[in-house]
Amino acid sequence: MGRRPLLRARPTPGLWAVEPHLGLRGVGAKFEELLVVTEDDAYWLDEDLPHVNRWKEQAA
Repeated sequence: MGRRPLLRARPTPGLWAVEPHLGLRGVGAKFEELLVVTEDDAYWLDEDLPHVNRWKEQAA
């Protein structure tokens, strides 16, 4: 069975909830981010997130 080509469809404009669930060895976490999709752009609803700022500080 060969690889299927990537879908070339555009996402529907609107407000999307991105909710990853992470888990390893009985420990898990989940969080939700809101993504705004327009006809020609996409951006996070809130760019000033505490966990992202903490990651930036730790990397510096």
